Amino acid sequence: MLNLYQIAFCAAECQRQRSGEMSVYNMCAALDMLMIGDDGRWFNHHGIQTLGLMIEPHKNAGGYRKTPVMIDDQTISADNIQRQMDNWLSMLDGNVEPADMYQEFESIHPFIDGNGRVGALLYNYLRDSLDDPVAPPEISGEG
Repeated sequence: MLNLYQIAFCAAECQRQRSGEMSVYNMCAALDMLMIGDDGRWFNHHGIQTLGLMIEPHKNAGGYRKTPVMIDDQTISADNIQRQMDNWLSMLDGNVEPADMYQEFESIHPFIDGNGRVGALLYNYLRDSLDDPVAPPEISGEG
């Protein structure tokens, strides 16, 4: 069961991402699920895609996106998402800072929608701060 601070974090993150009120429930459910998962459960393709599905059940039903997206007037292709996510997952074996992992995840943008919310949860998971989550660092050009 989430505490009020965790719920407020989800609400603030959803407001920051402009994802709407209903998305708060979805993000809270994903945070709750992350907290009860065992170490490593989420850090594989299936786990990441499950989080994406929990955050945006309709838009991310197909797993990683298969179409390009436009972010800050830059098109991000969908051609290499699987390989990019393989590389991202392999970064976990090194001594990489959670902020760097978050920034890399956001640059890959593996989902149609909900990347910021999934990224915020993964950032806090990697920081071991799910009990008292914090907003991830701003990425230059992020609005």
